[in-house]
Amino acid sequence: MRFSRREFLWISAALGLDSVLPRMAYPKTSQHIKVNLPAYRLTLMDKENVHEFKVGIGRGCMGRDRTPISEGKVYSKRKEVIFRYDHDVPDLGEKKGDIIKWNYTFDKEGRQINHHVRYDEMRGLGMKFWLHGKEVDKYVIHSTTDDFTIGTPSSGGCLRVGIEDMLRLYSLVAPTVEEGTIKPVRIQTRYDLVEAKDNAIELHADIYHLGADYTRLIVKEMNKAGYRGRLDMGLISRRATEAQRQFRTAQTMILERLLSGYPNNYLSEGLRNRLHSCFEMGEFLA
Repeated sequence: MRFSRREFLWISAALGLDSVLPRMAYPKTSQHIKVNLPAYRLTLMDKENVHEFKVGIGRGCMGRDRTPISEGKVYSKRKEVIFRYDHDVPDLGEKKGDIIKWNYTFDKEGRQINHHVRYDEMRGLGMKFWLHGKEVDKYVIHSTTDDFTIGTPSSGGCLRVGIEDMLRLYSLVAPTVEEGTIKPVRIQTRYDLVEAKDNAIELHADIYHLGADYTRLIVKEMNKAGYRGRLDMGLISRRATEAQRQFRTAQTMILERLLSGYPNNYLSEGLRNRLHSCFEMGEFLA
């Protein structure tokens, strides 16, 4: 099977082969950001602390970019984040390019609410990624007014963070700088579909359809945890198949709702959680 250069870059990064690709120069700083895209988790590390944040990521279909699987740098802090309509909205008297002043969204219980967009509390972190042999300045970590999309592939490639969480993240990154260019902070985005933690195995949906072999990935994590040669391969395969079926159903429902428009686009926490599945390691022992 032959792959285009673009497909090769995506698959290489996802499988951990990106070390063979050219890289930009990364400065050594006291901070480092890691993002596991299918886990919707951003981790900021410094010399003493680890801070985790839930994020929304690129949809990767229907005209919206994936979030790159690559390495890069956060190089700026932006106090001004402005959203504009990407199409005419005659019912609201708005045209493409107009600033979005009102936010039609939901509270934590899924009830419809609307209010002025809180631009005074919204922040952004500019990123540059090494993609296709060059540095790309296109994606941003930024506040979102739609908390219900956190934990889903819904953006145009940027990393979405809830307003309160983004204020905290913004204050932690290069804390001595209020706004503007900063000494670059290294950022690495990964595609780890199976993770081992505290004697448990967590599986995440293959949202970008890179063709994951969950059985092999589970075995790999179990072996790393010291369970070599003691595994029930039949059970592992069945659990992997069940999880993939769950993931496909959840992904279809999420995409359908996102495309249906307000007020039918609400994504409950329960639905978002179906993009993940967790098992105790002991369950897989023969």
